[in-house]
Amino acid sequence: MCSGATAAERQAYCLENANYYYYLSVSGCYQVPGINDVEDWREMTESMQTVGINESERQEVIRSIAVCLWLGNIAFVEKRDEVAEVQDRAVLDIAAGLLQVQPAALEAALCNRQIQTGVGARAEKYIKPNTAAASDFSRDTLAKAIFTRLFDYLVAKINISIQKDNFQGIQIGVLDIYGEAPGGARNTVRGPAARPGCARLMSLTSYSHSCCSCTGFEIFEFNSFEQL
Repeated sequence: MCSGATAAERQAYCLENANYYYYLSVSGCYQVPGINDVEDWREMTESMQTVGINESERQEVIRSIAVCLWLGNIAFVEKRDEVAEVQDRAVLDIAAGLLQVQPAALEAALCNRQIQTGVGARAEKYIKPNTAAASDFSRDTLAKAIFTRLFDYLVAKINISIQKDNFQGIQIGVLDIYGEAPGGARNTVRGPAARPGCARLMSLTSYSHSCCSCTGFEIFEFNSFEQL
């Protein structure tokens, strides 16, 4: 996305190069020999149209990923003992703008936690400031939650697109999130004019096989959250 997004998208979602974002800079790997990020982004955009994701939904996908990237760049400092504050408010403003919330509300959610004591009529709630480390954890938790829901949404859209109406028989669904076939070859489920990473529906007399290969996880030696 950082390489293939249009100029309008880069401006709308405040996109920078990959090495600008903390979550993407941890590995120190920004380019992989033999992989064209711009071309892969173009193919992915076409694939999204194929599975029924319209332009408005595609823009929201980009927004969600941008939110995760900018959340990762929010850093915290402790100017008072065990009380965290956002270090760079400009970054906070961008993340809040993409989330479409007020910066103060986002800061409060990241820098504080709510504690409840008692139950029922005796229940009392307190707001306790977070330390910088606890705020880091809250930030990462929020980013992971957004990204998880985005992934679930995309999988659901793919599942809908590969359903065969009024199919009577046995259905087999395979979601490959590793991206490699045995022997190291990229697992792309090829057919006539099929593209790598795209889902393809194959139907026999009484069987429906649905395969979705999400490529990209094979790039790093260890899979982690930085693979946005």
